[in-house]
Parts: sequence; C-alpha cells; structure tokens
Amino acid sequence: MQAILIYVLLSAGCTSVVWLVYKALLENRMPVKTLRWYFLIGMMVAMLAPLSPWAIRQAVAEDTPDNTTVKNAPVIRTNDSGYIATQTTTAIDWKKGISGVFYIYLSVLIIFIIGIVRELVMIFACYKRATKEKRGRLCIAWNKQYKDSFSFFYLVFVNKEYLQEGQDNILLHEKIHAEQYHSIDRLLAQLLTAIVWFNPFMYMLRNELQLVHEYLADEGVLNNGIDKVQYQQLLLDHIIESKRIAITSTFKHSLIKKRFLMMSTKKAAPASRYRILLMAPATALMLLGVAFVNGQTVSETPNVAVALTKANMVYIGIENPVNIAVAGYKSNEIAVAIDNGTITGDNGQYVIKPAKPGKAVITVKAAGKVVKETTFTAKFLSDPEVAVATPGTGRLIKGGRISKETLLSAGGIVCVVENGEVDIPLKVVSFTMSVITNEYEQSMTSNGRFSPEQIKLIQSLGKDQRIIIDEIAAAGPDGRARKMPASLVFTIQ
Repeated sequence: MQAILIYVLLSAGCTSVVWLVYKALLENRMPVKTLRWYFLIGMMVAMLAPLSPWAIRQAVAEDTPDNTTVKNAPVIRTNDSGYIATQTTTAIDWKKGISGVFYIYLSVLIIFIIGIVRELVMIFACYKRATKEKRGRLCIAWNKQYKDSFSFFYLVFVNKEYLQEGQDNILLHEKIHAEQYHSIDRLLAQLLTAIVWFNPFMYMLRNELQLVHEYLADEGVLNNGIDKVQYQQLLLDHIIESKRIAITSTFKHSLIKKRFLMMSTKKAAPASRYRILLMAPATALMLLGVAFVNGQTVSETPNVAVALTKANMVYIGIENPVNIAVAGYKSNEIAVAIDNGTITGDNGQYVIKPAKPGKAVITVKAAGKVVKETTFTAKFLSDPEVAVATPGTGRLIKGGRISKETLLSAGGIVCVVENGEVDIPLKVVSFTMSVITNEYEQSMTSNGRFSPEQIKLIQSLGKDQRIIIDEIAAAGPDGRARKMPASLVFTIQ
C-alpha cells in the first residue's frame, strides 16, 4: 500500500519533469515527429523510473547503544527460563492515515479505468452498428451516432450524412493516424493519466501529444498534394463541437489556430531533432530524484529490534533463539531471511541454525520492503567438559583431591560448555564409576546421578583411595547421547 503510493507520487514527479523540460527547452524547437518520440519516451520513463532500485542513503548508526531507548521500539527481556518476553510500546497508527489516502486514490483510479473501458465499449458498439467498407488496410465504419470523424487503429468512423464534402481528405487524414499508430500513444497517455490523475501536468502533456498527432496528420495530408487553403477551409467547416471519444484520433480538433500556424510555419532544421538527447539528462534527473526518495524511505524505516537470548553470537550445531519485532507492523507482515544457515519460526520468535563459521546476516522485511539487516558472528561451541559441581557455589571440580562429603553432596556429575556467553542444556545420561585398591577393582554404572550402590561405595572409601569416572555419555538439545572423551580421577582426602 505504502509502496504503491510512493510509486504513484514518483511517477507524477517524473511526468512533471517531462512537461517542464518540453515547455522550457523543446516547444516549437523540434520537428513534430521528434516531439512525438519525446513524449512517448518521456511517458515510458515516467512509468519505469520509479521502479529503480537505486537508493542514496544517509549515514546512520547501525545499532542503538545498550544504555539508550529507541522511541516506540519493542522492549526485549529475557526471563529466568531463557525465553524472550516482548513488550511493545504504543505507537502512533500512521498506517490508518496512509490507508485512507490509498483508498481515495484507488477509488478515483478505478473511475478513470472504468472510463477507459467504457470508451472501448462505445467504439465496439459503434462498430457493430455501422456499415463497413474495406479500403486497403482501412476499415471504414459509416455511422450515424457521431458527427465528427475519428479513428481507432485501422478503424475509421465517418458520418456520411453529416460529411457531404471532403471525404477523401478526411479519410487520408485518419489513414495517417492509423499508419503511424497514434492510438497506441493515446492509450498509453490515458493509462498514465489514470495513474497520476491528480497531476495537472499530465493533462497538459496528454493534450500536447494529441496536438502533435494532429500536426503529423495535417503534415501528411499536405505532403500528398492537397491544397493548404482548401484543407484549412475543410477544418473550419467541421468546428462544430460534438460528443467525442477521448482515446480516439479525430479529424476535428478544437485547437484549430495552432494547427493553422503549424501549417504555415517553416519546418525546423534537421539538426534540431538532436534536441531529443535532452531526454538523457532529464532521465538522469528523474533517477537521481527516485534514488534520493528511496534512500529517504530506507532511512525512515520503522524501529526494528533483533535480539538474541544472550550475547551477539550464534553457535553452530544448536538452536539459537532470536526475537524480531518491527514497530507498527503485525507479525504476519514481517519476513526474515539469513544468508548463513536457516531461520525458522513466527510471531516474533525465531530460531537460527548457522551452517558455517563466519558472519550471519539476518534480513528483516516489513510489507515486502527491507527495513533492517543485522550481522552476527557464527562459531562452533567450545568442547563440553565434565566435572563435579559443588552445591551452593557452583564450582566445578575436574579431578584431584576431594572429600567424601563434597562428592556425595554433588549427587553426580555434570557436563557443561564453559564459554560464559550461552547456556547449553547438556545432561549426563550415563557414566561408570570404578574404585581400584590393592585388593580389588569394582565398577558401577548409573544414569547420571550417583546410584545407591555408588553412594555406599563412596562412603566405604578411605583416605587416599582413588575413584575413576569414565565412559561418560551426555545428551544435548537434540536428545542424542554422545560419548565424552574426558574422564575424572579423584583421590579421597
């Protein structure tokens, strides 16, 4: 919706540039054939230039410092369970205003489109009722509905009762319209007028293009040896205003004075046709303006929050939760992508699984437009380690001398990744505890916690006796058990 309105406004601006360049530099300074091409190229540029992806952006800070608050930005908090809770502050609903403008614009656009379709239907209905006569490539439709003659492609509509004299000259006039495909120009002009109906310059451009068509047709008639005075008299005889179809080319045109002056004016020098090259800097000016608007649109994007649970890093081999929110947009209007690995989820909660070490760029789109790109570092997790965790302090003991009380209070062993940035839920699922003395060797296996038999064995140990814990298996977030290469060796103190 917003993108359509921006396109329409840019098209209107480009159309204004086409008209102003014509009035300031080109009017009455180029052959009419070249003028026609100027208008056609100008209209095409006005429709296509706003689609340019180029943007001139202002330098802005990429990230907001941690100790500042962005107005209307979502507040990201991490709760005790490790999940992200999102609280979005109330923002002004600017989208309602844009929606109102868009629907007003769309309503008028539909009225214009209906008008174009209605005129096409009128031409078809007139053709169906008329008596047809084939003259070369022309199809003459003798109708009684319209007094003035007009053409649409190779269809020429003539009122035989109204037109008593000069039929051949009028048919020649309309034949030139047909052979030069002026109807295509008219349809294009009507379509662009419908798109930028609020721009007065477009109406001027359309009327000027229609006048250029008449100049070309008049020139073609006179080049065929028709007497200029006789032809001008024929035009004066058909000045009576009557109902006319806008998308057609007509023999009678209200700007008779300008047509007479053009017939009497000395033709422009052949070299003057190169003035059409002024379309190049005009096009560059349009593209520059579009690029500035595109850059401004990017710089005025809504506040976006992209926050990992912890740190500014993602890890390979695990799920990395990330919260993404765009102020003023619903979750179903937001699309996310990543260039390293995969990102899945919805409703603001996503999971990143990077594929390789290096950079991972998350691209956030709102309503189909890129609003933020955030770069994280992806790396492998540190190797997990096994240890005994002392209650209360959380201190990890990985071997050496230990009291029986400390060992028993730990209740078992743990497996951790000690990178200090992210907590990886690893659980010991099995291990073997062995006691070796001069008299015997005893081994017992448990499921991660000391079994009753292992507790009794620990209680029976004396000073300087040694305990070996090995064959340790731990499971990560995916639930799959993996053998740990490390083993623990303790001596009872």
